[in-house]
Amino acid sequence: MKRILPKFSLILSLILPVLADSTQTNNLNYDSINSETEKLIQIDVRHNNEIKLLVQKGFCLISNFDNMVLARCNYPAINKINLLGYNYSILDDINPTYNYYYLWPIDQETKKAISNLCEVLYQNKEFYIVKINETNLDKLLRFRFELAKITFKPITITQTKKEFPLVTNNPFVQEIVDRVNLDSVLSFVQRLIKSD
Repeated sequence: MKRILPKFSLILSLILPVLADSTQTNNLNYDSINSETEKLIQIDVRHNNEIKLLVQKGFCLISNFDNMVLARCNYPAINKINLLGYNYSILDDINPTYNYYYLWPIDQETKKAISNLCEVLYQNKEFYIVKINETNLDKLLRFRFELAKITFKPITITQTKKEFPLVTNNPFVQEIVDRVNLDSVLSFVQRLIKSD
């Protein structure tokens, strides 16, 4: 037992500084950087409750996909995302001289052209998020794809209707209700009035 302890402490002394450095890079404090610069960020979400939480916390969500949302954030907002524990990626500094698009390529030739004509900010199996200038957009229009412009307008989250439990017929309750007679109810009410 005495021999294992020094080896264990040696391993810890080698690993702990590395772990400390990695945690410091994940919890960056962006407050000292220019907070006015807006970023296009992608935030991983697992379900609609997380999206609603982001909206309640004041984040400017601009699109919603199955397992991610796009948001327009400055550095203080990115700090909040860190504190909430979401995984995210900063895709780009939002630059008004460029256009941003969702792009769904139809064939392999288009996929090759995308990397040559656009700056690919995000890519998955289904679509790309790209940044492109007008000149390259004209060149890209020769290929086959579906395209949707990112407008940076906040999305609205609709509230779902409250679901009520399914009402079933209870024969016992129905039997009691059937026994009630209008005449007996009226006579009971009259007795109550007379007792005053």
